[in-house]
Amino acid sequence: MTDASSTPRRVSPKTAAGPRAAKSTKSDALLVRFGQPEARHTVSRDTVRRMSQELGLRSETQVVQYALAQLRDSLLPRYEPDDGPLSAQQLEELRASVDQEIVGGRSLV
Repeated sequence: MTDASSTPRRVSPKTAAGPRAAKSTKSDALLVRFGQPEARHTVSRDTVRRMSQELGLRSETQVVQYALAQLRDSLLPRYEPDDGPLSAQQLEELRASVDQEIVGGRSLV
């Protein structure tokens, strides 16, 4: 019996391709060499074909795009980097503003 967490979910081709999917040009094309045999960091073309069928996608390219989008979302931040740690003066100003706003409480910074 298969539990729900191991069942592949169907992905709409529009979702896999992204909101601004367009025909690729030669300048933005990427050659992918498939691993034989499969290993931790490689997949075979046959596996990509099977994933395409399992996900309900029309092409192997959509599988690659979907996988890269998943990797992007898990690795890259979705926000702009900040300016780093607060200075001593900024911390003091923050503590003072907390003391004014919270009567009887204390700042945790």
